[in-house]
Amino acid sequence: MNSRQLLLLLWVVWFPLRAQAESSQTEPQQAKPEQAEPTESNRCTSTLCGFRQDERRLLEAGGLVRRDNDQLQLPLSSPGEALVLVDVPADSKDSDRVVYYSYAGFLPAINAYLVALAFWEGHGYFLINKRSGQKVYLSGYPEVSPDAKHVLSVSSDLIAGYSPNTVEVFSVSSGAFKSVAELKLGSALPNGLIKSSWGLGIPRWINNQQAVMVKFCLEIPDASADVRERPCGLVELRERDSKWQLRELIGSKAVSH
Repeated sequence: MNSRQLLLLLWVVWFPLRAQAESSQTEPQQAKPEQAEPTESNRCTSTLCGFRQDERRLLEAGGLVRRDNDQLQLPLSSPGEALVLVDVPADSKDSDRVVYYSYAGFLPAINAYLVALAFWEGHGYFLINKRSGQKVYLSGYPEVSPDAKHVLSVSSDLIAGYSPNTVEVFSVSSGAFKSVAELKLGSALPNGLIKSSWGLGIPRWINNQQAVMVKFCLEIPDASADVRERPCGLVELRERDSKWQLRELIGSKAVSH
């Protein structure tokens, strides 16, 4: 990347994304007008938020997607067929099994439902093909590439650690989803877990083979202040020779996967 391309990237991508990242750390998100397709700004990270979104999204679906008490019913393309997801409530004896499903919208570019999952600790998403009913689990909110052939998911939870610190890429071919990359960020511990003082967020596709993400670092201003995340760089995800790789564009700490 030459200096002119880097300056263009700074102006078009880094400055707006950094402003968005800093705003999200200090100010509450303003509500946006309702729309049929889900957006990153209204994603849910709590059970209560999930149920509020569920009710609104079900109304937007016009009765096609239904909730019957603890069951979320998603109609498939074949007449009379539906995929049913059943909540496991918080009064379950095993807290690890607790999950609440909430309808988060429909992604027409890939003909898929998006369902938010709220666990006892943490959250995630199901991407469900409307034709086949195939579902794949995403750790973070999905971003569809411009040609609708890939889905990017980024997850980061540096402080609580309830959700994994990872980047996931899925291919979309003939309506089928396939995992093609899972990049775990940080250092491996003896117990198999990953420890990291930085993570990624706010992913944006630049073209069909390239995306950029804001890098977040843990910061402790002083001994009496709470730990917080701050934007500290810009990272590129690019497909090279059928392999997805990360490279730091702006920042002080090397990133390579």
